[in-house]
Amino acid sequence: WNTDVHVPFVLPVEQLLTFVSIAVYWLLSLQHYQSYQAWLEHSVSDREDHHIEWVRNFLIALGLTLILWVALVVWDRWVAKLNYFEQFPFYLWLAILAYYLGTEGYRHARHSYPLWQQVSHSGSTAYPVRASMPLAAVPVREGVDISLRAHKWRERLVQEEWWRDPELSLQSLARHLGTNTSDLSRAINEGMGQNFNELINRMRVDAVKAALVHPHQSQGLLELAFAAGFSSKASFNRCFKLYTGQTPSAYRQSVLPTV
Repeated sequence: WNTDVHVPFVLPVEQLLTFVSIAVYWLLSLQHYQSYQAWLEHSVSDREDHHIEWVRNFLIALGLTLILWVALVVWDRWVAKLNYFEQFPFYLWLAILAYYLGTEGYRHARHSYPLWQQVSHSGSTAYPVRASMPLAAVPVREGVDISLRAHKWRERLVQEEWWRDPELSLQSLARHLGTNTSDLSRAINEGMGQNFNELINRMRVDAVKAALVHPHQSQGLLELAFAAGFSSKASFNRCFKLYTGQTPSAYRQSVLPTV
């Protein structure tokens, strides 16, 4: 059975179905990963704290593994037979890949990732929102000046200093303003020419810059960063360098009064 039926007929079908299955799940996983990363960019203010680099690394490694696996099968079937010892390094690599996925999953198990909020087909979020002030509850619709609405919402954001909340998200800001995430995102993107993450973190960086030039400022950089709403040193350093072109330490040195 093994020599006359399984190897020549059953095994090729099994291998083909295995490759197709892995390829389909790999593509779906990659699309989901990219969509989630894009959603983070437009929906949370602490986006830097939620990179899933270990998932990205695994997907890259899995894609390369699939290509290598197909190449080995083609070589074994149509070029030269590979014995157990010649195939052993590949199976060892599969074991390493599995251990990597398990180890990284365990290491990040306690990290709380933002819940991906789904949007209804009508363009509004599927969850209810409550306004903190009724005057802000008019949604952005066709015929309404998006730039004007965006300007008013930005004024409220600055006035209330909601940007100092390290857990501020597009959803929570929409609740503060009495609108939905779809209209708010559109106002930020089209009315301000930014995404949510950039809008909030620019405000935080500007607050740190203003504090650094204050003549009686005595706080450390991290104290200023946390007071401005940054939730980690990594996100603070990355955003500050992105929006000023300098590291926080270099910027502080550049604004210190010369003796």
